[in-house]
Amino acid sequence: MKAIFKSDIGKVRKINQDWAEIRNFQDNSCLVIVCDGIGGTSGGEVASKAAALEVCDYFEKNQKLEIKSRILESIKSANDKILQIAKSDNKISDLGTTCVITFVQNNDLYVANVGDSRAYLISENKIKQITNDHSVVNELLMQGKITSDEAKIANNKNIITRALGSLNSTPDFYEMNIRFPKKSFMFLGGLNKLVNKRRTAPRAYGLLIGCGEHDIAAAQPISRRWHESEPDSKLKIFEGAGHLVNMDVPDTFNEVMTQFIEENK
Repeated sequence: MKAIFKSDIGKVRKINQDWAEIRNFQDNSCLVIVCDGIGGTSGGEVASKAAALEVCDYFEKNQKLEIKSRILESIKSANDKILQIAKSDNKISDLGTTCVITFVQNNDLYVANVGDSRAYLISENKIKQITNDHSVVNELLMQGKITSDEAKIANNKNIITRALGSLNSTPDFYEMNIRFPKKSFMFLGGLNKLVNKRRTAPRAYGLLIGCGEHDIAAAQPISRRWHESEPDSKLKIFEGAGHLVNMDVPDTFNEVMTQFIEENK
């Protein structure tokens, strides 16, 4: 089982509050956990790291437990750990984090989440969101009080209703049987606006899909499948670039963008 973690601090924050851990076991099962420290809190980066490590530590020490109990109890242990840290240090008393866990054993996939960090399953021809966001906006959406378009532009879309280190840290749990080869991936709440349901109406603008040739292994296959699903799109693999194409090969990037804009006036 192969697992890959990629994080980018972006251009807004000075501290990367993301943390991920991957554990492979002798029976070829694999545990992956991703935590995103709650933005704006002084201890977000402390909470995300502490939670991820605590989950892994509990998981490794309690391998005889039934899997569902093992996952849920590891999350409870991580929540207790964060509360303990908060009590011991007044400087980071408001620390908190989201958490999403996947555990794969044979063809069985187990997922648990707290907050708005998501898990997705990528199959040969579609992307399926497994988890539901624990956020104010998503709850309003599920209750039918706002539309999906209103949810995308809501001012309070970053407010979550559950988190580790808070009074409500209850996880949702999912279990399913899947047949590999399939690829699953998790990413953080701040990136969820990049993945939306397929459009039913035609686009009124051009679409340029690009990635660096040295980006993570999943980047090019995902880009190519996206391109194949959008017949009028243009695909560009930037030679010599990694994840940040515009910084790695700025001249080539500007040239490609200028040409694309001119072609789509």
